[in-house]
Amino acid sequence: MRVNFNEVEYVDAHSHLAGFTDDEIERIIKQKILIFAVSYDYSSIFRTIDLAKKFDNIVPFIGIHPWETKNFDLAKLEEIFRLVDEAFGFGEIGLDMRFGRDYFDKQLKVFEKIVEFAAEHSLPLNIHALDAWHMTLKIITNHGIKKAIFHWYSGPIDVLREIEGQGYYITINPCVRFQKKHSTVLKKASIEHILTESDGPYKYRGLDLHPFMVKDLVNYIAQIKGIEEEIVKRQILTNAKKFLQK
Repeated sequence: MRVNFNEVEYVDAHSHLAGFTDDEIERIIKQKILIFAVSYDYSSIFRTIDLAKKFDNIVPFIGIHPWETKNFDLAKLEEIFRLVDEAFGFGEIGLDMRFGRDYFDKQLKVFEKIVEFAAEHSLPLNIHALDAWHMTLKIITNHGIKKAIFHWYSGPIDVLREIEGQGYYITINPCVRFQKKHSTVLKKASIEHILTESDGPYKYRGLDLHPFMVKDLVNYIAQIKGIEEEIVKRQILTNAKKFLQK
């Protein structure tokens, strides 16, 4: 990647940047935040790729969110795969057993096809795995995926330990301040496997999530972990560098 780490201070490892206006994106870029920009649906892939061509501190991921798989034409996966040279990896992809049970078989088909392709081409994954944490982990490890991020991880601690054991990362979201399961994860997770995220511009429980929030999030993580803020900030940047290394 062409990221100049001398020009970034913070990391948003899971943001739907394509969902912001051009003016807002300009404001975000000026804040020295490294953005892992994930796609949501087919159309957002192209905007994400275009934004990454324009700004050096945007790392593009292409994919289909599990919520979007219900009416997704599987034939379009071949078109997405042809775009892979313009992206760093696949995201947001995954499984959701909380909000997508009625079309879970379709989710699984899309996810497994993408994981198979990613494994063949040594591509990283930026994953949504709500209430399907263990199944998702098993699928990617069985395929030999080397690099993965489990975004907004709020699953069991034993699965967290497996994620860390594989050398994968989790992201901590600003909602950690009031989301009990996510808060427990932060307390238990190794700082060497943590990245910060916003998931912006998603709205959760009245909170408008935004990349600007990762700065305050670093401070909060430092408080919870009992570690100096500057050390947390440097470690998260180090984690991002490692993830981006080919």
